Amino acid sequence: MKKYEKWPRLIKRGDYYHALYKDEGGVSHRVSLKTANFNEASTKYNRLLQNVAKGVLGFDPNPKVYPFSNAVDQYLQDGVADLAGSTLKRYKEAIDNHLKPYFKKTSLRAIKPSTVLAYIRFRQKAKVAPFTIHKEVNVLSAIFNFALQEEIVTYNPVLAVKKPKIRLVRPHYTPTHDELLSILDHLFEGARRFFLAFANTGCRLSEISNANVRDADLKTGLLRVTRKGGKVDFLKMNSVLTQCIKDELAEREQVNPNDPLFLNQYGTRYRKMRKALKTACEKAKVPHCTHHSLRHAYATIMHEKGKDIGTISKLLGHANPTITQNIYVHWRDEQVHQAALDVEICTKSARSGK
Repeated sequence: MKKYEKWPRLIKRGDYYHALYKDEGGVSHRVSLKTANFNEASTKYNRLLQNVAKGVLGFDPNPKVYPFSNAVDQYLQDGVADLAGSTLKRYKEAIDNHLKPYFKKTSLRAIKPSTVLAYIRFRQKAKVAPFTIHKEVNVLSAIFNFALQEEIVTYNPVLAVKKPKIRLVRPHYTPTHDELLSILDHLFEGARRFFLAFANTGCRLSEISNANVRDADLKTGLLRVTRKGGKVDFLKMNSVLTQCIKDELAEREQVNPNDPLFLNQYGTRYRKMRKALKTACEKAKVPHCTHHSLRHAYATIMHEKGKDIGTISKLLGHANPTITQNIYVHWRDEQVHQAALDVEICTKSARSGK
């Protein structure tokens, strides 16, 4: 009969003590503790079993240097397959412009929570916006998560660090409906159609500027836009936007499906109208507005017309209505003042009985 063998156990073979144990998969291991002293061997044996219990089995207790640049290269090669093109572009910009220059040849395994915190403070001293720091730290966290799956590191130090508080950043000014009309009056004809496309859809700059002729279906009245992350969405065009597109296409001698939906005065894709918008705001005596101000104005006007946050959120292409509520819907002072007047709670005096 075969003698029962206890697992794990400490044994002596030859000159050295050895640790025998099984991993989570039931595979047997024997590791030389490289000492003939029983007390020293017991200490090493207990430490080994603690590491096994913590789930760090398979990691070298004396890891070799694994430069940050090597970790990044491996991540970009094998860990970004699920990222959208625009997201990957932002990740590469953060890596090339900030993370690589800072960490240089630092070993990935040597980066601790204190190291990550030092990077955050370094960027804060450079007066970098908290939202930008969040993006960069998220990229660093993604690199560590990939390395963790590849069993290059045992944990993600970014998760242990408190990130800077993000402040809500609103555009310079959110124009009212009347101010939008005033700005429109001071724009030249070509810019007016581009302006109305924003004011009537609440789209981001890239969503309108990247749209092609084939994306506007005048029969069904739907406009195809590509949202953040590459998500495709279809917006119902109102009569104003439909007429704008018809007027835009009517001026062209030849229209191809792959042509830009809006052309500038030079006959190329309309990318932006910052200068024209700035000039029009000055002439209309309206505070400075940006392309994104028009998106905020769209959301605010929709809310003023009684549309619920969920509907507005879908029209803006938000995954979370909270973003719409906290950032895009602006409460005008007259609305707040009127709300205070609309509610009157009266009680009769309990003493007088009236």
